[in-house]
Formats: sequence, C-alpha cells, structure tokens
Amino acid sequence: MTTVELDDVIRVGNHQVAALVQRSGVRNGHRRSVNAWFTKRPLAILVADGKDIRAFDLSGAPLPLNKVDGLCPGAMEAFIRQARS
Repeated sequence: MTTVELDDVIRVGNHQVAALVQRSGVRNGHRRSVNAWFTKRPLAILVADGKDIRAFDLSGAPLPLNKVDGLCPGAMEAFIRQARS
C-alpha cells in the first residue's frame, strides 16, 4: 500500500513548513506470525511565510504549486489551512 499525504506543519520562526511524503507499507501474515515494514520518504517541502507559499523538490529547486496538488490532491488547501491556524 502506498499513499502520498501532507505531513504535519511545523513552525520555524515566522515560517510554516511541511513535507509532502510518500508512505509505503507491506504486511505479510502467516499462521503464527505477522511481518510488516513501512517507509516514509519526502517528495516536496512546502514553506509559508505569511505572504507567499513556495514549494521545493528535494534538490531545492522550485516546484510549481499545481504540481503539489498533482502529487496529492487537496494538499495545498490543507497546508494553507494548517499554516493559518
């Protein structure tokens, strides 16, 4: 199972920062045991400073905001809502 979602927004000075992350997990079960492993890897970083919202890929290059919603529909709206609260 793989999902892409917005991670928690954190405050750093006057900035709000969050990562768009991909979570993957695999579970295997047998009669007497269950094995599971999960990964979480960032896809993009979102930054709000009260005036602007910017997104960056992992190399630090600017990422168009519509690309963020392409990776995870509703992520920008959720980020804006969390950054303002």
